[in-house]
Amino acid sequence: MFVARASQEPEGAIDPGTWARVYIGAGDWDKALEYIELAVKEVENGFSAGGTTSIAKNTYRQPELERPEFVEPRKRLAYKLPED
Repeated sequence: MFVARASQEPEGAIDPGTWARVYIGAGDWDKALEYIELAVKEVENGFSAGGTTSIAKNTYRQPELERPEFVEPRKRLAYKLPED
C-alpha cells in the first residue's frame, strides 16, 4: 500500500534511502538494490540518504542483504557512517 501511494509523490520527494527501505520491506530485492545504489551515490556526493544506517549495518539481520550484490554498496554506505 505504501509503495503504491509513495509512487504518486512528486519525483525526488522521497529520498533513495527511504525507497530502498520500502522495497526491502516489500521483499522487492531488485528495486531495493537499485535504490541502495542511488543512496550510495547521494552519500558519496555529500547528501543525506534518508537513514541508510539500518541498511549499511543490516540492523534487522535480513539474510538477503548479505548476498554478494548487496555487500559492496552496504560497505560504501557504512564508510560514511559515524563511528559507534
